[in-house]
Amino acid sequence: KGYAGFPVSGQWLRCTNQELVDQHAAKVYGKAAVGALPVVGGSRDGKSMPSKGVEVTGSVGLTVADNDGNPVDGVSVENVTTDDPRIGEAGEPRDRVQAQAFTSTDTATIVTVAKERELETPVVVKMTGPGEDKVAFAHTQIRVERFARAIVVLDQVGSGTIGENVEFIVEDGGYLEVITVQDWEDDAAHLAGHHLKVGRDARVRYTTIQNWSNNVYNLVTKRAKAEEGATMEWVDGNIGSKVTMKYPAIWLTGQHARGETLSVAFAGGGQHLGLGTGVEVLLDEPARPT
Repeated sequence: KGYAGFPVSGQWLRCTNQELVDQHAAKVYGKAAVGALPVVGGSRDGKSMPSKGVEVTGSVGLTVADNDGNPVDGVSVENVTTDDPRIGEAGEPRDRVQAQAFTSTDTATIVTVAKERELETPVVVKMTGPGEDKVAFAHTQIRVERFARAIVVLDQVGSGTIGENVEFIVEDGGYLEVITVQDWEDDAAHLAGHHLKVGRDARVRYTTIQNWSNNVYNLVTKRAKAEEGATMEWVDGNIGSKVTMKYPAIWLTGQHARGETLSVAFAGGGQHLGLGTGVEVLLDEPARPT
């Protein structure tokens, strides 16, 4: 209609400059029906993107080993296509960047801890960026099967622009401790969606301490679903980067599910940290008292 709208800080700004309007690539939909799927990345199926996407110019490197670089007994690694039925089990993309990452790669890596295994050594999942001025996307899934226990370290290094989705599925009675270590180069831009599914009576503790150089952009979405009797814990510290936007959230979807968050941040001159957290109860029936 000759104008474009842009959401800024919760308000819509209307632009009538035709030159700018012509550059506005977002799609416009009418009012959705009750119960309709959310619009993700310009679509309603979570898997299609607008024609104007980001060109892939590189690839990430991924290794899975113990601290000494050796394979871990009880841990398997699979490279699968993104139409594998397990992909998306912890959560589908919910914003444009996540949808772009999901649709820009045809393969995913699934790391599985076998059922009832109690690993004595941490599993290090190391990602290396595509390189300076390169763009790459990735999809990784960490699975802890029933009654297994594991510590997983996400070690991310290198340079370039990286968009990724990471899924964590902890089956009934399992335990997973996630530790993230970022050591990106100064030119890096990291955009990620982390999706967690915590099964019945399972427990996850997710710890991330980020202290990057003051010209790194870090934009991350983290969401967890806790089923009946499950416990989800976020421990989050931020003292680096130029711009950080991170909002870990917990959805309690089962009776007696529990969520805890601890987020600490310190910003110096020239830093912009947008941080927050939330816990939402999503039950089909009223919660029963403990």
